[in-house]
Amino acid sequence: MRGGVARWKKGIGGVGASAAAAYAFQGACDSGHVGDPDRAQGVIQGARYAGTTVSRHLVSDEGITTDALDVDELQTWFGGADPHTGERRGRELSSPTTDLVFDATINAPKSFSLAAVLDEDLAQAYEDLQDRLRDRVITMWQRELNARRGKAGKHREDLARIEVVELTHARSRALDPHQHRHLWLNSKVQGRDGQWSSVDSRAMLRFQNVVNAEGDLAARTDPQWLATLAAKGYTLNADGEIEQLAGVVRPLSKRSEQIEANRTVRLARWRAANPGQEPGREVLAAIDQWAWAHRRPDKPHHVDEAEWADVVRREIADIDPAALTARSPLAATRQVAVADLDRDLLAARAVTDADNRSSGNGGRFSDFDLRAGAIRAVAATGVSADRAALDELIEDVTARAADGSTVTLTDEEDVPGHVKHRMATRTAVAKTQLADAFDRLAGPGQVIDPEVVTKVAAAVLPEGRTLDTGQADAAAAIGGTDRMVCVTGPAGTGTRCRGPRLQHAGGFPPREQGC
Repeated sequence: MRGGVARWKKGIGGVGASAAAAYAFQGACDSGHVGDPDRAQGVIQGARYAGTTVSRHLVSDEGITTDALDVDELQTWFGGADPHTGERRGRELSSPTTDLVFDATINAPKSFSLAAVLDEDLAQAYEDLQDRLRDRVITMWQRELNARRGKAGKHREDLARIEVVELTHARSRALDPHQHRHLWLNSKVQGRDGQWSSVDSRAMLRFQNVVNAEGDLAARTDPQWLATLAAKGYTLNADGEIEQLAGVVRPLSKRSEQIEANRTVRLARWRAANPGQEPGREVLAAIDQWAWAHRRPDKPHHVDEAEWADVVRREIADIDPAALTARSPLAATRQVAVADLDRDLLAARAVTDADNRSSGNGGRFSDFDLRAGAIRAVAATGVSADRAALDELIEDVTARAADGSTVTLTDEEDVPGHVKHRMATRTAVAKTQLADAFDRLAGPGQVIDPEVVTKVAAAVLPEGRTLDTGQADAAAAIGGTDRMVCVTGPAGTGTRCRGPRLQHAGGFPPREQGC
């Protein structure tokens, strides 16, 4: 399972709260109305008339409680106040860029959504799986995120309570089956000192790597979900997709095909404009963003659920008629036991995962990243167990990875989990070796003896021609292995040096030599 984190901000005149409320109540995963106040107000009025509500989860040390918020209460909640009493929570921030909520999207392999359309039992089992994952994610947020207090947010405060609104969507923009959840964490959180303030946004955003890893783990190891799949004749493949439906995913993905076509066109344009070059990470990211946004389709306002499901089933049947055929239950396969796992191998895989994802940060990663790597390594083993039963395994794998295959880049103790202070040992060694190689290249080389240059010049130059001092010095440097070329010009102009070496062969500081 994968998903990112978006931010809903206050906006000019507080328009962000109205836009977010309209998004929550329109019933579709479409934020295209954000720039259309009239449309947003229309959605809000319709929700108010229909008495529609959303679920709010209150998370504390005592557990999770749930209630419902109507559209007016939701807007109050967005604004950083108690939705029922209107009491302000902490200091009100007036900047339009103030974060109201963090929108964490939790996705799953698309074949799960196809299975839910084809079978009611699988649909319910998938909902239950998402419920269990939701409870784990919001509980982790309360336990592991923090607030920032004091000047420049210097003081970190653990959390006593957070509040999360949950939205459930069943389709993509192109009306493909795509069941996913939005978990909206209110930026106002209560610290253990009883005070309300803003959540540490850096920790929140970087923790999403762990959230995504937990989704992978749930999808691949949850015993109830796997048992229901087996009872319906389904298994998971190495990629975590349902094996018997994996072939249908790509042909049915209209939106992903549109994005890929956009990307192909834009990439071809870039290469035509930059012959002989390949795009870097920033260019590829910009192309991906454009491909996602270009001609992004609007969603219909109303969808008949039964008719939509029937259309999807017919489309699946056109691609693979066997997908609609009832399957015989599969015999229970022997699951990998926790005791049989090679924990050192899992630790190595955890470091590899964190290291592979760290290229954009110079090879640095955080404890969150290392833990996410450990979770993904366990998810790929084929083990099946309740999530609580895997805690000890994941903690041990993470500790082994940290102690055996990483180096820390700071002497500070109690480094926050989101701070990228680690590096894979092999990456640190490679960086050191590369730096040493550059140092050797930049060191002084050998300059040819002036007498040798004079003899060669006499042998190859036409009669009557000689080299002046500057030309002889240049020839000596170029003909040798020294990469610093210092040439003495006409009287009064001094010596000019070019090259990586920091000091001229004669011992004078480069700045005095015009370098």
